[in-house]
Amino acid sequence: MKKEWVIVQDMLKTSGFGYDKERNCVTAETPVWEVYIKSHPTADKWKRKSLSHYEEMCVIFGNDRAQGNRSKSVVEMEEEANREELEDQMDDEFDDFSHNEGTNASVQVEETSSGRGNVGRIV
Repeated sequence: MKKEWVIVQDMLKTSGFGYDKERNCVTAETPVWEVYIKSHPTADKWKRKSLSHYEEMCVIFGNDRAQGNRSKSVVEMEEEANREELEDQMDDEFDDFSHNEGTNASVQVEETSSGRGNVGRIV
């Protein structure tokens, strides 16, 4: 069932196709069908076939699904999450460093009469 729904979903995301809720079928002008069937030969049956539970399938299967060029494997998703977490940690550390730089005590160097050279004194 899901395989059939996916085929119909793909057609409906293509310009020129629509869905007739009363007849429960995919609709399109003849030239649209001809062009689509050239690249998707198995879609020919949907010119004459109804999908009586299409709207229920949308609820069950969901209206969105990963597209080939945007989908990610589990490994890729984990790597991206780890990368984002590392970037957040680095941002936090930079913010902490920037804040502390402004509050550090300054050090002055004075020359003493004892001849020991420069001695640092915290002010």
